[in-house]
Amino acid sequence: MADLVTHACLALLIKAPTQRKHVASFVAGTLLPDLLARLPPMALQRVAQALDWPIGPGWSLFFAPFHLPAGMLLLSLLLAQLFARGQRRGVGLNLLMGMLLHIGVDLLQDHGGFGYMLLFPVWDRSFELPIMGSEATVWVAPALGVTTAWAWRRSGRGQPPPVAHR
Repeated sequence: MADLVTHACLALLIKAPTQRKHVASFVAGTLLPDLLARLPPMALQRVAQALDWPIGPGWSLFFAPFHLPAGMLLLSLLLAQLFARGQRRGVGLNLLMGMLLHIGVDLLQDHGGFGYMLLFPVWDRSFELPIMGSEATVWVAPALGVTTAWAWRRSGRGQPPPVAHR
């Protein structure tokens, strides 16, 4: 949970000094890689345990592409199609930029020697810059939340712009 908070706060900090177009899609982009690559396998594992289904760990790899650049690009292109024609480019770019921010932050974490295969399926080497442990987000999240609230308030714009309804 703290990891999702840090991703969202970083996205909001980046958008605070801007015109704040497509804030929601940028923030969603930072959250979607974990929500789509981590939550479904966890939920399916619980269901399998509750129903006493014998499943192996390999099936969860089906969701892994959502946490890789190639999958992020495809996902942002597909999700952008759900928006009005005039908004697709901005939404798609902000989703993708949010997802790339997500992977950039994750690359700073030490995952016990197992990094990210950024160029999969072209190249199968993993990569990470182990600057901080993956559990460090638990301690960073509260301070980052306060900093984010301060930055949004200080920018003079108060709340994010309202969503335009058509």
